[in-house]
Amino acid sequence: MKQFITHLAKLFSFIVLSHCFIVFITLALSENINTTSHILTKDIFNEGDKIYIIGNSHSECAINDSLLPENYINISLSAEPLFYSVIKARRLLTENKKIDTVIIEFTNNSINTVGWVINNDRLLANYHNYFAKMDFTEHYFLYSNNIKKSLKAFFSLTPLKIWLSSKTVDGGYRYLVRDEVVSTKNIQKKPEKMRLNSLEHNRTLEYMGFDKLILLIKQNPNTHFILTRMPMHSSYIGFKNETDYQQCLKQIKRFQNCNYIDFTHIKLDDYCFGDPGHLNYHGATVFTPIFLDSIRHGLTLTNQSYEGSN
Repeated sequence: MKQFITHLAKLFSFIVLSHCFIVFITLALSENINTTSHILTKDIFNEGDKIYIIGNSHSECAINDSLLPENYINISLSAEPLFYSVIKARRLLTENKKIDTVIIEFTNNSINTVGWVINNDRLLANYHNYFAKMDFTEHYFLYSNNIKKSLKAFFSLTPLKIWLSSKTVDGGYRYLVRDEVVSTKNIQKKPEKMRLNSLEHNRTLEYMGFDKLILLIKQNPNTHFILTRMPMHSSYIGFKNETDYQQCLKQIKRFQNCNYIDFTHIKLDDYCFGDPGHLNYHGATVFTPIFLDSIRHGLTLTNQSYEGSN
């Protein structure tokens, strides 16, 4: 029995070490082969300086980049925490020297979405998508907060997944059809409670994504960063941490290469919203030209009224 356990332990160790070897060899190859190639996004054939829009579902639904010049590329992704948006932006800046501006959606939930990062339901897919783009501190953050799921994600990696993680970036405009502003008022309360509960974590845990954002801005002084909040319906209840949010803005505004534009006070018709926190395709059609004008002129919008049209 003792001999059987010994052989089993050796076999297990061999499998573990072999997998680690395959993972890191594939990672090394993906970093060194064809390093001058562009990350595979839809703008691969476009010329000129590129302006990337990065964020979660708010900017994913609000900005229809088909209504913008070709050098604007919306690669926002639903349920993408700031933690991963920063990783995505860092990778793009490393790979693509033609990036002139990076626009990052920075809403109230950006500073307290740690549950999105280490939650069992989301960690696996995000780990596969961002494995090759994360640095040591980011890997350590995941393992220290959800070691069981992180290990499971690691041992489910394949060479193809590692390669895709290194060379691709997911995201794009989402054509949202629904119009549920009224019916979603009560539905909004449950996730908001979950988000507020996450404030029980210490600041190091809760502000990991924000701290990484500050570091990214510092390390790229020649890149112009624009942080934005998307339009929200008057029934949206996600501003309960506004005091913390404004404290974060104070830190951001001291950087000369970073501007902030707040679109939350733009008044759009109810039918422009898919729900209180997201514009539908009607809203995106109305808002996208406003967004472009503001980016071009560096305007910080105050209360203004815009009437949408079908």
